[in-house]
Amino acid sequence: MFLRDSRIQMFSYLKTTYHLINFKEEEIMMVSRTFGFSLVILAFVVMCVAPVVTAESLFVVKNAAGDTVFVVTEEGIVVRGRDDSGNMVNLMTISPDSMVFELPDAVTRPGGGGGYQFRGRGGGGRTDAVNLLTLTSDSVVFDLPGAAIRPGGGGGYQFRGRGGGGREDVSNFLTLTPDSIVFELANTAIRPAGGGGYQFRGRGGGGRVAEPAWLHITPDSMVFDLPGTAGRPAGNGGGYQFRGRGGGGGGRTGELNLMTLSTDPDFSGSIDEERMLWYPVKNAFLVGRVLVEHPDSVGSNSLAAGYQNKAMGDFSQAMGYQNIARGRGASVFGYQSQANGENSFAFGNQSIANGDNSFAFGSETRSTQENTFSIGKEAWALGTNAFAIGLISTANDSNSIAIGTRAFSYGENALALGTNTTTTESNAIAMGHSSFAWGSGSVAIGDQPAASGINSISIGTQAVSASDGTVALGQQASAEGQYAIAFGYGDSASGYFSSAIGYRNKTLGYGSAAFGYQTTSTGDYSIAMGNNATAASYSSFVTGRYNEITGNTYFWEDTDPLFVVGNGFDANNRSNALTLLKNGELIVAGTVNGSSDARLKTNITPLRNVLSKLAQINPVYFEFKNQQTHPAGTHIGFLAQEVQQVFPELVSEDASGYLAVAYGNMTAVLLQALKEQQQEIDRIRSENDQLRAKVDQLESLEKRVRELEALWIPHQPDVTTRAAR
Repeated sequence: MFLRDSRIQMFSYLKTTYHLINFKEEEIMMVSRTFGFSLVILAFVVMCVAPVVTAESLFVVKNAAGDTVFVVTEEGIVVRGRDDSGNMVNLMTISPDSMVFELPDAVTRPGGGGGYQFRGRGGGGRTDAVNLLTLTSDSVVFDLPGAAIRPGGGGGYQFRGRGGGGREDVSNFLTLTPDSIVFELANTAIRPAGGGGYQFRGRGGGGRVAEPAWLHITPDSMVFDLPGTAGRPAGNGGGYQFRGRGGGGGGRTGELNLMTLSTDPDFSGSIDEERMLWYPVKNAFLVGRVLVEHPDSVGSNSLAAGYQNKAMGDFSQAMGYQNIARGRGASVFGYQSQANGENSFAFGNQSIANGDNSFAFGSETRSTQENTFSIGKEAWALGTNAFAIGLISTANDSNSIAIGTRAFSYGENALALGTNTTTTESNAIAMGHSSFAWGSGSVAIGDQPAASGINSISIGTQAVSASDGTVALGQQASAEGQYAIAFGYGDSASGYFSSAIGYRNKTLGYGSAAFGYQTTSTGDYSIAMGNNATAASYSSFVTGRYNEITGNTYFWEDTDPLFVVGNGFDANNRSNALTLLKNGELIVAGTVNGSSDARLKTNITPLRNVLSKLAQINPVYFEFKNQQTHPAGTHIGFLAQEVQQVFPELVSEDASGYLAVAYGNMTAVLLQALKEQQQEIDRIRSENDQLRAKVDQLESLEKRVRELEALWIPHQPDVTTRAAR
């Protein structure tokens, strides 16, 4: 052999054996006529020692018979050997862009078992010798170092051999092309006796230099891992499919798809079968009972796992039984649930999230509009931004909330919270048990409350606000008249603008009020306060208890009570302590007392000379000009201006400049006048007594004179007789 580079020191041969030794005295190739297939090693050796053979090195190797078995030319390398018929054929051809193995049957499967081993130096600067390919009677081990597995240029690699189990036909085991990988193992090859397994390794795509495992096959598992560009071959067509016989004790012998990786963008034909499917064009993964009825049935970057699940929206995921994720970014888990809106989420049994950003959790829940949320069983959020939680609850309108058991919120911005609660109008609130808010802006809170009026409020057990603007607070409180208020236990406000506060108070009159214990206001604008007090008269005020009930309910009557203080004993024994009539008449059943303790007073000065002052005041009959604001009829009194002249302390002036007389304080003036009058009488009486005494004296003297005259002047006429003449 002729070789220019001195690194290959020796090439020796016997009649049946050839040896090639390098400068380290290592045997790098042995060729025998019996195992002519070992010539294939030379191709790998040449590749590994290429750095020591220059491009212009050319040589030829011949056997003892003079047949050329190895040729190096400028175009490539050819290894030759004899086939079963004794003819010389090409066994391996190496060119700058391809490598072709052509092994005749006898060479590939020599009798007596044994195997073949191809060795060479590793790539990437490695200097130790490694096994490149090992063939034994029951295994194939393929290990290519970096540079060897990725030769420059195009082309591909194909490994062929006879099938196992006595099969005589030749089939492809592994085919590598620039855009596909086809792996076909006969049955006995894929499940060798005694365990073991197969591992395929290579460099990752995208510049990766590590050697990750692509496929691991053991008797009980298969792990498939394609890195980077290896898992995404160029072009849209083709794909990868792994098939094998069913395992386990079920006796299955037919072949089935273990995993299918498809790059077909159109899914020509529907799919409905158990399989694991990778769809690289859309980055989609489907596993389980895969159902693909149309290309649109698979979304980009989607995931479908389970029984007949569909992840149709981009970035969607569907897991469980017959679930559908139609919206972009949608997620659905459970049984026959749907997430149809963008970024929607459905979880549970037959739950549906139709709106964008909607959520449906539980059993038969519904979220139909955007930004809706439903949790529970048959909880339905049907309005925009609606929120429903619980059992058979419904939030029907926008921004509505229903939480609880059979909570129904039908108005916009409405809230139903509790058991059997219902709102039917906008901005309404119903909370508690069997609460009903039927009016717009109404509020019903408690056990069986009802607020049916607009802006009405009912809070408490069986509280009822039946008209607009009404308020009922407490147990069995009822506000029926518009804008009425009932506050307490069993209070009833039936009149418009009326108020009943306390225990079982009633207001029937317009604008009336009742406070306390079982009081009643039947007159318009009347007020009853106390215990069983009744204000029946128009605009009257009654306090106390069990007062007399009189007066016109709807009209002003001068003789009707205006202010009453009741002091009755019971409903059958009613009486008034004080009654002030509308004409000003005051009726007092007892004594009227005023504070007059000297300890409460200062600057005490006695009244003097009131008689002369009273003489300047003239009592008069009069009638009021305006009998709408003052009592009708003829009255007796004073003129305030006259009183003001002599007793200014008894006169007051209102904001309008009108004068009023404190008639009650006139009693002190009259008392002083009586005292002064009495003093005058006493003085006159004293003077009269004195005059009477003098008269008596004169009469006594006159009598004595007459007696004396009668004695001393007998014939003189009688003085009395003369006086009479």
